Amino acid sequence: MGAFGELLVPSIVEVTFGIFCLLYTKKMRSERYDKEGSGVRFLGSAAILLGQTLLIYGANTSRIPKALVLVWKTLLCIWSLAILVTITEDKHISWGVWFITLVYTLSGVPIIIMIQRVGRKIKSSDRGRLQVLSESERA
Repeated sequence: MGAFGELLVPSIVEVTFGIFCLLYTKKMRSERYDKEGSGVRFLGSAAILLGQTLLIYGANTSRIPKALVLVWKTLLCIWSLAILVTITEDKHISWGVWFITLVYTLSGVPIIIMIQRVGRKIKSSDRGRLQVLSESERA
């Protein structure tokens, strides 16, 4: 399984959560802080874009900087934690929406570890190829 296959599940998780946020904006919005649900819509859209970016990063890691993907995922986890705190204050929220948001927030750590591992694996295989080349080929 290559880098594309390793990042396939995290990208599906991102896109699925993004679609969930966009479909259930009314249930996830906070009555006190975000009456229109724009924060939830932003989180859903950014999660869908990150899922697509993970597919591109898995196919060719040199196209997108690894640090950008890691920072993006970290910011999404912080944003989802902020939404989780605001929807927890509302009494009418269902526990299913709360639980899915909590699982998404906590899934950030394993996904970031997978992205880091894929980036390191590609870099180490590039070094291995350079060692096979002769001196004239390296130049």
